[in-house]
Amino acid sequence: MNFKINFNPTKKHLSQIEIWLIDEKNKTGNGFYNNWNIISEAFSRNELVVLIEKDIDIAVGFLVFEINEVIIEIVIMELNSKYRNKGLARRLVEDTFSKFKKKGIIVCELFCSTEQSESFWKRLDFINLPNSLCGNLIRMYKTLIPTLKISEPNEVYERIELWYMDTCSAKEKTPNCTWNISFKEKSQELVIPIIHPAHYDWHFSWKSEAKTKYIGRVKKYNFEQLLFGRFMIIKSLTD
Repeated sequence: MNFKINFNPTKKHLSQIEIWLIDEKNKTGNGFYNNWNIISEAFSRNELVVLIEKDIDIAVGFLVFEINEVIIEIVIMELNSKYRNKGLARRLVEDTFSKFKKKGIIVCELFCSTEQSESFWKRLDFINLPNSLCGNLIRMYKTLIPTLKISEPNEVYERIELWYMDTCSAKEKTPNCTWNISFKEKSQELVIPIIHPAHYDWHFSWKSEAKTKYIGRVKKYNFEQLLFGRFMIIKSLTD
């Protein structure tokens, strides 16, 4: 069987998906037919990706997404039960990422509607968001580009520090994460960007040896350089 990803599905493909979602609901009581309004509205907004069996032009899987600046959120991803356990879900997700990376998307997040799905996403290298950002919900993320890894604290280096708490609570406490940073030549752009889960009220600092260039809440930093939602994304820094 040959398959392809279709980023511009037709109403025929949408109808095919509806048929097997109804069938799954009737047989098992499970599946995503209860979310049909979300799926059909995503189709109308061109936010539906479909996996097609090429020889017969049948939609066997789909992915609903939303874009927020440089972040893609997977809202729903499902395969027809007849096509599961064949590596097709991985292909659907990875081919979707390849497409959107070319458009500047750099991180993906999602909500696991069932605990059983968590293991699948972990196999695709997704990481759980901290409970402090999502409560008891299972939310996960994956960066789509190389990102700067967390470093051991060392005051010799120019560095970014992040505390998983607000400024008042962070006093006299060690940061949860430190990144030793370097810049491109004659530029304030980082050689490797930082992408990390963060709340906009968490405490954040930028230091160079003993000098502090910025210290305060994430949301107080220059918004043109630092984007946040559930993530702190730093591509460049400005004094």
